[in-house]
Amino acid sequence: MSEKIIVMAIDDDPIDGELIGRHLEGIDEWEVEYHFHADGSEGLVAIVDIEPDLVLLDLNMGARSGLDLMDNAREAGYTKPIIIVTDNEEAEVAVDSIRKGAADFICKRSLTTASLKRIIVNAREKNLLREALSTKHRELVARNTQLKRSNAEISRFYQVLAHELRTPLTSALEFISITVEGLAGPVNLEQGKLLLAQESCEQISLLINDLFDTTRLETGKLSIEPHQVDPLDLLHRIVDSLDPMMKKNGLELQLKVEGDLPELEVDEKRIRQVISNLAQNAVNVSSQGSKIVIGARSDTESQNVVMFWVSDEGCGVPLDEQDKLFDRLYQVRQDEGVTNKGSGLGLHICQELVQMHGGEIWVESIVGKGSTFTFTIPIHDRVKATHEPTPEEALV
Repeated sequence: MSEKIIVMAIDDDPIDGELIGRHLEGIDEWEVEYHFHADGSEGLVAIVDIEPDLVLLDLNMGARSGLDLMDNAREAGYTKPIIIVTDNEEAEVAVDSIRKGAADFICKRSLTTASLKRIIVNAREKNLLREALSTKHRELVARNTQLKRSNAEISRFYQVLAHELRTPLTSALEFISITVEGLAGPVNLEQGKLLLAQESCEQISLLINDLFDTTRLETGKLSIEPHQVDPLDLLHRIVDSLDPMMKKNGLELQLKVEGDLPELEVDEKRIRQVISNLAQNAVNVSSQGSKIVIGARSDTESQNVVMFWVSDEGCGVPLDEQDKLFDRLYQVRQDEGVTNKGSGLGLHICQELVQMHGGEIWVESIVGKGSTFTFTIPIHDRVKATHEPTPEEALV
């Protein structure tokens, strides 16, 4: 059964229009409904009224250009293929026609039944592909808009949740601390055991802080305040603050500094946060008696950076998971019976903070032997500019 196709030609020369009609009649595979107009304005009205499957437009129709008529047809909502027909065989004319929206171009002197069929088939196939791509694009835009809306709603929920939980949790920690220290009266041994809830509250506080920082990063509200810092002094103070936690968990903490470390322009609070977070992760995967190393060295010859690292002798990370470690909410698979203590946000926050300082962070790990997390901070490059939070942002 022949395919029915509606073709319209607009040409100020009726002889050319008749010739096109004869060629169309010679295509056996199609049942062609052919419409011809010698007047451009009448042809434009007919395009809108009939909506043919394809239009053949003469490039030069007296005072009116076929390209202008094509623009008018597109403005009127016609989206199907338009082929420009002309006496000019110059490649520039063809390129210009296609650039302005024509599906193809054909010269009258090379017009045959076979060539006309071929060019119509190609034009319709390209149009079908363009329509499919356009539909897909609209679907993707709509989907992306929905995802942005959902992400914004989740971020707002995170902000409210983190803000609302911090105040009562801070109060609970304060009351527990007062009770543990005996400021509210003597505490016997059994009561003291019940007050181990303080550790759980502290763990919840860490998780809330991670959630809080993540939402501020995503909304662009987390700023850094860089200033000149002596990295060696910073490392000694970090190690001193972490030492009680290490001893409590039966771990050995070692500081290893190779060579002289130049001063850095960093946000001391945020660099301390990165190193402390990496150290806490190391504690979580380490068994009693093992060693955790915090180290640093300058690499001025090849990278002009200071490299910091935290290594452990823990369970290690499988190779196929190492490139996902810094993804938000990603957690390494745990052995049966092992509870994951993290939120899946800590390493993501570390990566963001390091990148805000112009550095990079990565991991090297061997399953069963341990992991080393390394990050770099440029020595001379200025830290990426960050905006000062508005009064509204400061409340988040």
